[in-house]
Amino acid sequence: MVIPDITFHLAKENAQMALFSPYDVERVYGKPFADVAISQHYDELVADERIRKKYLNARDFFQRLAEIQFESGYPYIMYEDTVNRANPIAGA
Repeated sequence: MVIPDITFHLAKENAQMALFSPYDVERVYGKPFADVAISQHYDELVADERIRKKYLNARDFFQRLAEIQFESGYPYIMYEDTVNRANPIAGA
């Protein structure tokens, strides 16, 4: 599971977080969902009516994720923005 920094900010505020349709994001942005920096474009994606989204509480998300991971060891987690900041290759 890939988790961007914005998820932590929303959980800290006990806010709702949006899950975006990868198909819609690719159609609107013209590039694969995985190539869009979610933390950087989050507010823009939320405001865009062309992109379908579902909302859930960010804290509830982390609580459920922790329960599932404790029970099974899965899913593996990658913190997207942390990995990108630590990448020594410029522009990657």
